[in-house]
Amino acid sequence: MASSLPHYSSTESPPAAPTLATLRHGPGGAIPLPLLHGPQWDAWHGHGAVRRGCHGAVQWADDGETVYLHLQVADADWARDPAAATEAAYRALESARQACGAPHWWRLWNYLGGILEGEGDAERYRQFTLGRYRAWAEAGQIDAGLPAATAIGCDQGLHVFALAGRIPALPVENPRQTSAWRYPRAYGIQPPSFARASLVRVGDEGWLFVSGTASIVGFQSCHEGDLPAQFAEARNNLDAVLAAAAQRAGCTVAAFRPRNFKLYWSCAPDAVRHRALADSLSTLAPTQVLHGTVCRRELAVEIEALYSLHLPPATA
Repeated sequence: MASSLPHYSSTESPPAAPTLATLRHGPGGAIPLPLLHGPQWDAWHGHGAVRRGCHGAVQWADDGETVYLHLQVADADWARDPAAATEAAYRALESARQACGAPHWWRLWNYLGGILEGEGDAERYRQFTLGRYRAWAEAGQIDAGLPAATAIGCDQGLHVFALAGRIPALPVENPRQTSAWRYPRAYGIQPPSFARASLVRVGDEGWLFVSGTASIVGFQSCHEGDLPAQFAEARNNLDAVLAAAAQRAGCTVAAFRPRNFKLYWSCAPDAVRHRALADSLSTLAPTQVLHGTVCRRELAVEIEALYSLHLPPATA
């Protein structure tokens, strides 16, 4: 039987049908960031019956094709040693993914309490990248190919959400940026382990998961203090990733349709002052505007995106 991809929806109210994963943004929700504007709910809809369970501390749901995983680390454990907590978390996620029989990572979302606390290599984000690298190097994931990912700061704890599947994801890089896993030593003991995007495709359909994207060209931050320029540069990077994905898929950019954007602002008042920037995204697809800290102090805004791929039927 041919493999099937999950469906996605972003709504103001909870989805009525059973889902593979239902994620609420804001207070009391799974996503630990204040929702400033946009749909409160994300849902991934599987095919057929969905099995659910726990593998150690990892919660999982499996529709036979796609696996959703979630792991939360208590703030005390996370703050005590972020690298060790991250390494243990990613080892647990690897074990759960393998136990579910899903050989391929597609997309990960990481929310880190106090992401910029600490100086130099002791900064929590750099400790997170070190712990993730150690876990994935041991699992062989560094050599196997990295998935798309986002890392954004929240109030406390470590929260990881992930999608994995039986279909391989093709990594996509951005020609305007140095691949994150090639960043120089100045950005940490080990560089960040993620691809700029992941393309998951079955026949003429697919999903393009675009990682959190900021105002970075090469590996250097741009437009410090100029928030509209940072947003525009992030949009340029989204466009570059989309063009690279189209080349990888052998199609035109028009074959990709925007389905969701998440706009993260390090400072909540900036979201109010620059509401027009969010509106420019929400005219294209449902957009959640969230108060979440970007992983570089000089950057104020980050965008992630989800696109669906629809290729026209082949003609005889």
